[in-house]
Amino acid sequence: MEFPIEYNHKTSHFRLKKLLLFSLLLAGLVGLAGGLLIYRQTHQSPVPPNIQKAVKFPVYYPDPKKLPVGYQLSLSSFSLPRPDVVVYTLNSDSGQKLNISVQSKPDDSVIQNFNSKAIPLRREYHTKFGLAQIGAYQNAQPQTIASLPTDDNVWIIVTAPANINQAELKQILSSLKK
Repeated sequence: MEFPIEYNHKTSHFRLKKLLLFSLLLAGLVGLAGGLLIYRQTHQSPVPPNIQKAVKFPVYYPDPKKLPVGYQLSLSSFSLPRPDVVVYTLNSDSGQKLNISVQSKPDDSVIQNFNSKAIPLRREYHTKFGLAQIGAYQNAQPQTIASLPTDDNVWIIVTAPANINQAELKQILSSLKK
């Protein structure tokens, strides 16, 4: 005995809508998860979370993809020597070591005093975050210093060997991001 197949237009149409809605929702969730994963991989900060949370300013760090060839950020070097100062190092394959400090920007008079005493002979270098002053520091061991007060109230100081390649130092300053 054969039963005729009944076709209920309203029920089938409703099921098709539900299936389509479910598929769109599932595709949206998969896209969102994939986008979030890509964002996290491309925007993952090397600054340890405990250090970033301990300060009230963004910690600038060099983008590894934009550093000069042979330079690496020492991930284990991040420290807080004072509650309002973050310090870390960059190392080069040639053995050069650069110390970078990041802190809240003090009054302009403090920065001007530092620049005039620590780097009296200096030149300017424009970065996307502000105007850096680069010059030689004569101490027991001559060094190169870059002083960069940023537009968002952060002061970055880079201390490098006296013989650092100036183009590489400028590239390091240009590689900074927050």
